[in-house]
Amino acid sequence: MRQRTNIDVDFQGFAAAIERTQLAKVAKGVSMLAAAHGNRVTGLKLGKPQGWISKMRTIAKAVDLPGSVAGLLVVRGGVRDVEIAYYVALIERKSRQKAREVAANIANETRQSVKRIYATLKPSR
Repeated sequence: MRQRTNIDVDFQGFAAAIERTQLAKVAKGVSMLAAAHGNRVTGLKLGKPQGWISKMRTIAKAVDLPGSVAGLLVVRGGVRDVEIAYYVALIERKSRQKAREVAANIANETRQSVKRIYATLKPSR
């Protein structure tokens, strides 16, 4: 069982800051909150679904991973959309080369296009 820490967090202030902060910083902040309080509580307090919290944690991991294609895209501001950043991180887990190709063409990518690319990399069941 996860041990809860007694952190005095202004969740409403943090939720308001989400909309105007760089994605990398938001992802790391959300990841830290979720590590301390869990995805469910963090999602409830921020008014975000647990899936969004999980995506932010995936993005934060990519940002922390040295040389990560997805992490560099997010840190440098090349991607501001949570869905696109999340799928680029997932693509990179399957194929670093494919993630580089997506990154090279990021200005032309959409949520649907990166989801399609990821789907083609998934092993068939």
